[in-house]
Amino acid sequence: MSSDRPLEHSEAVASELRDVEQLLNTAAQASEAQRTRPESVVGRAADTVNSAGNSVSNSSGLDLLWDSVNSLVDGLPGLVKALDDISRIHPYIAAAVGVFKVVIELEVKRRDNDKKVNLLFLEMKNMMSALLQLQNVRPNHIGRDGLTVGMRLKSIVKQTAADIKECANACDTYMKKRLLVKVPKSGAWDETLKGYVQIFADRKTAFVFAMSIHTGMAVDNANDKLDQLMTRMDVLLEFFEKAAPQNQRILKIMVQRAGGTEQALKEQTVVQELLKREQSLDSARTGDAPVIPGPPLGYASRSQLQLLKTELAEAPVAAIRSNFESFERKFEILQQEMIDEMRKIVVHEGDRVISTVLSGPHDRIIDPDMFELWKDMRWRGIVKARHLVLAIHDYYLQKLDDLQHGIQSPGHHLSESDIWAVEQLDLMHLQPVIEALDADASGFVTIQELNQFTNTRPQGWSLPHWLAFWAIGWQLAMTDYRKKIVNILKAMSNLAEGIRHANRSKVRWYLEAVKPLVDEMTSSFQGNTERLSLLPRFQAHIQREETRVSKHLETARYDLDAPDTLAFINGRRGLERNIFTLLYLLLVRHYNIMKMGQKCIIHPDKLLDAESSIQMVKDVYELRRQSLSCKWPLVP
Repeated sequence: MSSDRPLEHSEAVASELRDVEQLLNTAAQASEAQRTRPESVVGRAADTVNSAGNSVSNSSGLDLLWDSVNSLVDGLPGLVKALDDISRIHPYIAAAVGVFKVVIELEVKRRDNDKKVNLLFLEMKNMMSALLQLQNVRPNHIGRDGLTVGMRLKSIVKQTAADIKECANACDTYMKKRLLVKVPKSGAWDETLKGYVQIFADRKTAFVFAMSIHTGMAVDNANDKLDQLMTRMDVLLEFFEKAAPQNQRILKIMVQRAGGTEQALKEQTVVQELLKREQSLDSARTGDAPVIPGPPLGYASRSQLQLLKTELAEAPVAAIRSNFESFERKFEILQQEMIDEMRKIVVHEGDRVISTVLSGPHDRIIDPDMFELWKDMRWRGIVKARHLVLAIHDYYLQKLDDLQHGIQSPGHHLSESDIWAVEQLDLMHLQPVIEALDADASGFVTIQELNQFTNTRPQGWSLPHWLAFWAIGWQLAMTDYRKKIVNILKAMSNLAEGIRHANRSKVRWYLEAVKPLVDEMTSSFQGNTERLSLLPRFQAHIQREETRVSKHLETARYDLDAPDTLAFINGRRGLERNIFTLLYLLLVRHYNIMKMGQKCIIHPDKLLDAESSIQMVKDVYELRRQSLSCKWPLVP
């Protein structure tokens, strides 16, 4: 046989692929047009799923599943709030509710929107909705067999909490898998994932049956079309097949035309074509986001091929098991972050008590200064962020002028201890305040966002102090961090010559890879050295934030293995708020690893993982920059 046949075969696959890809594009557009519908108003809780089941045709069941999956987020906030309220009456469900809240937040933060994973979360949501029936049950109600509802449900709820966490870990494992693993292993993964659908359906049945003893309601799911569909494995498998994203279908066609997975891996040219297509599809999916540097596009090294074969040989159960430790760290970080968020919302001296009888939107504002301003401006429930901040600037300047001239100003008075803070709110430094108030970069600030901003200021800080932090304090803090980052990189370079000879090449490789990345992320920052004398006024808050980030990094073992891990460590605000803090803490960790290299041999993976973490920060930084550029085209 001619040695050119594998190449001809690969070129034929690529040629046929272009035709197939065009057909898939057309089919996907037509299919999406049929399925798309306006999103429901977020806030409806228990009846969202069931009402969908009663209003959509059940000819094949797939339309109902598509609609339900596409509207997964509808009602989630209301459902979580209702379950929180019920858990105060029935504390034994708190464990499952707590885990449910964390994994939902994990999924919401994930960038990918995989329909298979969404189907599992849909059934999880459906199962937890059943617990809303407890609002009709007295906590001390005793059934005919002498058992209370709590005694009857406690063990089921405990197992449910474990099931939810296990399912979330399975989804996390699946989402991490590369395309060239997802495609050949799709059948095995579909079987694994649909098993969780069955588990949640069984748990819901157990919930409903246990509660029916105490509510007197008959167990009747005959009219719940969604529940019926979730028990039909043929429908689930068909859904999984149709839910495969286009990039997976393209690679599947390539693998099939190459003679299957085993045959494809035997031909180097086919493997190179598959790797090339995988990388290009990944780039297209993430909007041409940067990828971690590696061999040239499409080049299949021996190590790459071996790694691919190893991943393909791993069963889903084994992959899920080995991923649990990494998932557990993310779970703990987000769980702690949610607890910290609740603790940040403190009651400050002078805060208004919100009455249930409101005379206008301003009555829902907690801070007395903002209440007075909003009322005087006669704003409704939302205002342009720039208008709000300019009004705050004028409001406090007037208060300062009244104080300096001994005039008794109406409403809340400005304290003399806040004069320095108001002086920082000049027109040159209002843009950072706008960005702090307008956390979602929508250009508007709602009363809820305003209350969130004022409630999360540090304990003992006045509102002018908090505003001054965002006007200049954050910039001063980042100026200081950038100086530390430059210094630690210099210290690394100096250290490179003094470590053991066996470690020098690793350290030099790390510095050659990391220095340009860090420079790209820090060089465009406009520092402020003129007001560094004010930095001590903000140091307590800066140190608390550094401790928080450091604690999360330690929980993650400084291993930023995915964008969502970085998102959990960073917190709810944009990456730009903490990027220098993150870089500084990571570099300190890496410097300490290098110092160990003066006495012992550093494991090759240590600095490789260290560089990968910096690269992950850079990748997410680029995605965030692109996102902001879309909202504000003038962002460089």
